[in-house]
Amino acid sequence: MLEDSSVDSFSEVFLRDQTLPIGVFDDFFQYAILLPVDVKLTDRIDTTDAKMPEELLSRSEHLNESDRLIAHISPILRKAFTDRIHLIHLAPSTSGLTIGVIYNPSQATRILDVGPATNKTAEVEAFRKLWGDKAELRRFKDGSIAESIVWDIARPEEASRIPGRIVHHILKRHAGLSEVDIKSLSSDQAWSNIIQVPQSAREGVAVNGSEKLGFRPIIESYDELYKLLKDVDDELPLAILNVSPVTEMLRYSAPFIPHPIDLDRIASSPACLQHIPTAEITVQFESSPRWPDDLSAIQKVKLALFEKLGSLIESKLRGSKTRMVFDSSYSEIEDHVSLEVLLPKGVAFNMRIFHEKEKTLLERALEDTKPVFGTALPTPPRKLVLPAMEKHMYRFIHAPKHHHGLAPLHHRYPSLSIATRLVKRWFAAHMLSLSITTEAIELLVAATYLDPGPLSAPASGTTGLIRTIQKLANWEWRSDPILVPLFGDQEGGTLKPKFDVELRKIVVEAFEKRPETSERAWCIATEDDLEGYRWTKGVSRVIAGRIGVLARATVKALEDSVTLAQGVNVTVSLIPYFGENTANDQSLFTTPLSDYDVLLHLNPSIISTYAQSISPDHTQWDGKTFRNLVTKEQVNVDFNPVYTFVKDLQERYHETVLVFYDKHGGGVVGLLWNPEKEQSRALKAFLGYSTKPAGGEVGFLLRICGLKLISGRAGFCQQGCCFGRDCSTG
Repeated sequence: MLEDSSVDSFSEVFLRDQTLPIGVFDDFFQYAILLPVDVKLTDRIDTTDAKMPEELLSRSEHLNESDRLIAHISPILRKAFTDRIHLIHLAPSTSGLTIGVIYNPSQATRILDVGPATNKTAEVEAFRKLWGDKAELRRFKDGSIAESIVWDIARPEEASRIPGRIVHHILKRHAGLSEVDIKSLSSDQAWSNIIQVPQSAREGVAVNGSEKLGFRPIIESYDELYKLLKDVDDELPLAILNVSPVTEMLRYSAPFIPHPIDLDRIASSPACLQHIPTAEITVQFESSPRWPDDLSAIQKVKLALFEKLGSLIESKLRGSKTRMVFDSSYSEIEDHVSLEVLLPKGVAFNMRIFHEKEKTLLERALEDTKPVFGTALPTPPRKLVLPAMEKHMYRFIHAPKHHHGLAPLHHRYPSLSIATRLVKRWFAAHMLSLSITTEAIELLVAATYLDPGPLSAPASGTTGLIRTIQKLANWEWRSDPILVPLFGDQEGGTLKPKFDVELRKIVVEAFEKRPETSERAWCIATEDDLEGYRWTKGVSRVIAGRIGVLARATVKALEDSVTLAQGVNVTVSLIPYFGENTANDQSLFTTPLSDYDVLLHLNPSIISTYAQSISPDHTQWDGKTFRNLVTKEQVNVDFNPVYTFVKDLQERYHETVLVFYDKHGGGVVGLLWNPEKEQSRALKAFLGYSTKPAGGEVGFLLRICGLKLISGRAGFCQQGCCFGRDCSTG
C-alpha cells in the first residue's frame, strides 16, 4: 500500500486499529473454559507415542497446561487443514484458548480431501490416526483407491462451515474438547439462518429439494429463456441482438436465494408465503427503419413486440405463463411496460425492451425547444422528459453496466456472495430498505474486497460483513469519498485492481466542489461514475448519520463479545448500546426502535415476505399448507402489497417524514418527523401534503397525513387510516 504514491495510506496502515481478531481472521474460535487444575494434559491428549517421560515434559519450555495444549494441537491442525489455510494462530487467553484462521479462498470450502493410496501403509496409518472414523476408502473415476475425507453438506452455503467443522473434529479427537465449549465466528449456523427462510415455510411452497441447489435453478432457467429468445428471430418482426441480466438474483447477491415455487400449491398457501420474486432482464432488438422517431410511438411498438414475444414463449415452453405489466405511474413517452414470464419450473422473470434510439430522442428533447422541421411532431415538455431520461439511464445503461462489472467478482472472491447477502440483510433489518439502493450496498462490499487495505481480502462471508461494517463505522463521509475500482485492471497476478490515478484526481476535485445539499451525503465512485452519487441519492445526511451510529454500535458489541468471551455470533445484541430494554429477540440484526417518533405495526398475515423476517411467527403458516392441495387459481408474481403501501407512504409524505422499513418481512414501519415542517408558515397552494390550521396564528402548521398510529403526535388526521387501514394492526 505504501509504495502507491497516488494514495495517502499512512493512516490506514499505522493509525487504524487492526487488533480486533474478528476483523483480521476469516474464522475465530474461543474456548470459554480453562483446563481444570486437577486434570493433567496427559489426561486430555494421546501421549502413547511420547518420547519424553512426563516429568521432563513438565519442565519443558511450556510452563502451563494451556501452552502445552497449544504446542500439541497447533501442528495437528496445520496438518489437517493442508492447503485450505494461509495462516493459523493459537494463543492462550483469560478465558481459555483462542484460534484465528486465515483461509486460502480457493481451497477452504472444498468438500473432499484425498489422502494416500492404499499401497502406502505408513501414510495410511498416519492418515487414519489423524482423522479417526472420519477417514474412509473411496474409489475414484480413474480407478484409483485412496483414503479420503468427505464433508457432507445439505445446501451450498454450508460449505463455508467446513473449516470450522475440521477444527471441531480435530480438537474433539486429539484434545478432548467438547463442541459445546466452542464459540466460533464464521462456523456459527446462526449467520446462515439470517439469510434463509425457516424450513417449514420453505417446504410449504418451494419445490422439494430446491434448497440443495442454491442459485442454480434460476441461473439454469435464465439460460433456458436466453436460448429460446435467441432461437425465435425468424418468428419476430425484428431480430433480438442481446439479452442481458440486470438483477441481484443472477449475480449471486440476493439476500434470500430464490427457490423455485411449486405453482400447484402457491395459490392455496397463506398470504405470508405467496411472494414470488422476479429477475429483471433486458432485451435489445436490432435497429431498423421500422422503429418510429417518436417516443410515444416507440412505447406502442414495445407493446406489440411483447404481445408477440409472450405468445411465442407460451407456445415454445409448455406450461409457462406471460402477461404484460404496466408501471403504476408513467407518462406516454417513457418506458412503462414489461413482460412478466412465469416458467413452469416456478421461476419468474420481468423483461424490458431496450431501444438505443430512445436516449437520442430524449437528449434531443432536452436540448431543443422547437421541432427541427415544420412537419415534425411537437417536442414533449421538459417536466416529462427529465424523469423519462432518468428512468431510461437507470434501466438500460447504468444497471446493466453495474451488473457486468460486479458479476465476475463473485467468481474471483468465493465468499463475496455470502458477505453481500449478509450486509444487505443488515441494512434491511435496521429498516433502511427505502433509504439505500441494493447497488450502493454491493459497491460498499466490493470496496471491502477490492481495496482491503493492509490485510488480505476476506475469505469468509462473515469477515466480509464485519469489515464492511467497520468501514461504515470509520468512514468520514463528509470529507472522504469511497473509490471502488470495479472496472480497474489487475496488478499482475495479485488480483488487486487499482483506481486510475487521473480518474482519482477527477473524483476528488468533483467531491471537493460538491454543493452543500442534504440530498448528497455518501459519495461512492467507480470508473463509470466519477461523480459518485448515482446509487446514493437516497442517502441524506440524516440517513448517513443513522447508519454510522448503527455501524459503530455493531462494532462495539462485537468487540465487547470478544473481550468478555461471550462468543462472536449473530446473537450479540445492539440494544444495550441504545439505552433500550426489551424482552424480544436481541441480535446484531434487531434494530432499536426508541429513536422513531411514530411506529406503525403491520398485520403479518398479509406481508407476503413475512417468512424472511428476523423472528417470524411460525403459527402464521404452520398447519396452513398442504402438499396434496392443488389449485388452478391465478398466481400473482412479485406481489407485495405491504411494501407497495410503504413506498407509496414515502412518495406521498417524503417532505414531512422519513420512512424506515425492512422490506424482508418487516412488521414495523418507523417514521421520523421532519422538524422543519413543524414550524408554522404561510399557506401556499400545491404543497403536496395535508395541512391544518396552526390555531390562532396566521398561517398553517404543516402536518403529515394521518396513519392509524399506536404512538406519535396528536395532530395526525385520518386520511392515512383509509390509505393503509388493511395493512396495520391498530
